[in-house]
Amino acid sequence: MTALTMPAAPEVAPIDLRAIRLIAAGYTVRQVARSLGSSEAATWSRLARMRRQLGAKTLTHAVVILARAGQLDLTEITR
Repeated sequence: MTALTMPAAPEVAPIDLRAIRLIAAGYTVRQVARSLGSSEAATWSRLARMRRQLGAKTLTHAVVILARAGQLDLTEITR
């Protein structure tokens, strides 16, 4: 039996990784926007673009894709 291999996720910009780390830690999009110093609309747009880039259906799916690709370490995430 062979292990399933996941295709490599596209490289995500550092600011997008910062946003998705906050999402993974349980922050709302409004809280993420404040942390990034941007508007809520701009943050929604950024996250939607990143989801499309990754082929993710939801933000949770994006977290899983990035974690499996080794771009997101879930053990370092704290609220």
